[in-house]
Amino acid sequence: MLTLIALGGCSSSTEPASREALITSTVSVSTSSANVGEFISAQWVIENVGDVTYHHSYGLPHGIGYALEISATPSASVLEYQRGDVFFTSNDSLNLAPHAKLVLTTLYRAKAVGRATVNGCLPPDSTVTDAWRCVSTDVRVISGF
Repeated sequence: MLTLIALGGCSSSTEPASREALITSTVSVSTSSANVGEFISAQWVIENVGDVTYHHSYGLPHGIGYALEISATPSASVLEYQRGDVFFTSNDSLNLAPHAKLVLTTLYRAKAVGRATVNGCLPPDSTVTDAWRCVSTDVRVISGF
């Protein structure tokens, strides 16, 4: 199962306005239906498919940085976190060069019967109203018997 979102973004370039950053964000999982005990891998890809650098500033006043990672809701009851990538952004911003991508992967174990949503979420941009911030996909855990 795959969710795809695209948006125009802020640009740190001095190029003419006709060129802009364009971000795509996808979350995918190895399977949308798993038995209890099986492992599910999730991947979140953020890619700048535009011609200029994409700059996304979170706007936190302390400039301490922000961690991007994949999450699941409800947490720990249906899918149990095993291990995953964490990308730490310094100065509370994400900068992607033209045609660059950031790929984060997480491994879960199906813990109990139910449905979980796997999410990839950027925090709000301080200069743009971001309605797209989260992309997600669902995983159904069925009986392992």
